[in-house]
Amino acid sequence: MRMENVVETPELRSQFTHFINAPQEKDPTVTFETMREQKKAATW
Repeated sequence: MRMENVVETPELRSQFTHFINAPQEKDPTVTFETMREQKKAATW
């Protein structure tokens, strides 16, 4: 399968996500804090 087929086909594209933890499954270990009125990942 060529990568361009995946990019051009919505059914195939839906099988891939940019991150391991999909948007509907939030990682409970990731926390955020506010800095200069902007949300940023908390330092660990």
